[in-house]
Amino acid sequence: MCSSDLRQNIRTVCICPGTIATDNPYHDSANPFRKLRENMIPMGRLGKPEEIANLALLLASDDALFINGVAISIDGGFSSGKFISNWEEIVASATKK
Repeated sequence: MCSSDLRQNIRTVCICPGTIATDNPYHDSANPFRKLRENMIPMGRLGKPEEIANLALLLASDDALFINGVAISIDGGFSSGKFISNWEEIVASATKK
């Protein structure tokens, strides 16, 4: 799709967000699973909705006219695959009271 629509100035880009902090009870700071998830993200925190929105705005702008046919991960480094090296420690710290 991305190559056939370029002549009509239609670009195809996929935004792949990681775990984003929302009003979902799962994301409540008191939930031990939130801390577990944060420890799995190299940046050490959940993403913010405005960070996803900012990427979408950039991609829709003239500053991104040459970006096409890609999937962009915005996940704090989670997709780099460099997490869970200390799984037991992460689980233990997330379940401490």
